[in-house]
Amino acid sequence: MIHLSTDNVDALLSAWRDELLPVAKAAEYGWERSIIARGDGEVLIVNLWADGDGLDRAFADPDINRVQDEILIPMTSAPPTIRRMTIVEELTL
Repeated sequence: MIHLSTDNVDALLSAWRDELLPVAKAAEYGWERSIIARGDGEVLIVNLWADGDGLDRAFADPDINRVQDEILIPMTSAPPTIRRMTIVEELTL
């Protein structure tokens, strides 16, 4: 789970889609899907991974790190909050 604070939610979401997703290597790392929520000056991204090893490989990927460090993080108004959690139940209603 990634919580981002920003002065421009639309620009941050556009950069996430246009800059990060093309380099993310989702299939290679087991990134299955994302749930994205927006609020007033904030974005919450919940990425679902096949396993923790894929997440570790993605966080070590130089292309992903470049986009995060050079494009996404400078768009935030506070350091991102990143938390790892384990899914205990998934419901589709």
